[in-house]
Formats: sequence, structure tokens, C-alpha cells
Amino acid sequence: MNPMPKHVEIELYHTIGGIVIRYGFIDTLIADLCRILFEDLGGHSSEKKPPRPIGVRLKYIAKCFRNKPELAHWKDGAEDFIELIKTVDGVRNYLIHGCLTQYYPDQKAFRFTKLDRNEDETGYQQNSIIYSHDQLAGFAQACTEVVRNLQAIGRDLERVAARKKNGQ
Repeated sequence: MNPMPKHVEIELYHTIGGIVIRYGFIDTLIADLCRILFEDLGGHSSEKKPPRPIGVRLKYIAKCFRNKPELAHWKDGAEDFIELIKTVDGVRNYLIHGCLTQYYPDQKAFRFTKLDRNEDETGYQQNSIIYSHDQLAGFAQACTEVVRNLQAIGRDLERVAARKKNGQ
């Protein structure tokens, strides 16, 4: 791997740290949305237990938004929003479950490599992706936007649940 100047390394750590910390909020806020949907708003018939993996949680949220009239106002924006969360999750996967394998000083870019199971589960394959520092900074900013949106959705779901609890 090309040597990385200390200031670039510090910037990279700062940016990746921002993504990781914000992603922790994203994961917790998504879990809380599922809690409200499952416990307070009756959930969706497709899930008998609280959903756990992020992909299952996101599908669950989308189903609830599509099928609960009191949540219909979230339906249209939910698909785009869920896609953004999946994109951020994909980036986080490379940063957390992969390793930095190359630095490209002329592009201020970084290659991350990880091992994934083959689709048919017959073994593993190595996958790599290159992100520029600007892309990583953009992902950190996207995480901030996602957190804000999830907080707004959570507040709205709490209000819907309170109205349902009070019989309105």
C-alpha cells in the first residue's frame, strides 16, 4: 500500500469515525421505529416477531407505511429514504467489515477490501471498492440527514401511536 501522509490518515479516521458514530444512531433509530410499529401500532401480519437484521427492518417499515392508512403520508418518501439507508449501510459494511488495502494519493482515494460469502454459499469471494475522501465525506453528511429524518419520522410515529392509544 502507498504510504499515507499523517494528515490524510487523520482526516480519513475523522471521516470514517463520523460515519460509524452516525450509523449507530441510524441503527438505533430504525430499531425504535420498528418497536413503535410492532408494539404500539400493531405491526404487519408478515412479522410475528420483532425484526432484527437491518434489511428485514427496512422491509418491515416499508410494508407498514404501505399498508397502514395512518402512515400513508410516509409511503411515497419511504422508498427513496430506505434506498439511501441501504446505500449508507453498504458503505459502512466496507469500512467496518473490510480493510483499507490501497491509498491513491493522486486521487485522494482509498480502496477497501472485504471477504463475502458467495451467493450460493459455496465459499468466499474478495470484493473491493474505491471511495474518494469527498465521497466518504458525502456519506458522512448523508448519515446526518438520515438521522434527522429518522428522528422526525419517530416523533410522528409517537404522535400516531399516542392518538391510537387515546382512541382518536
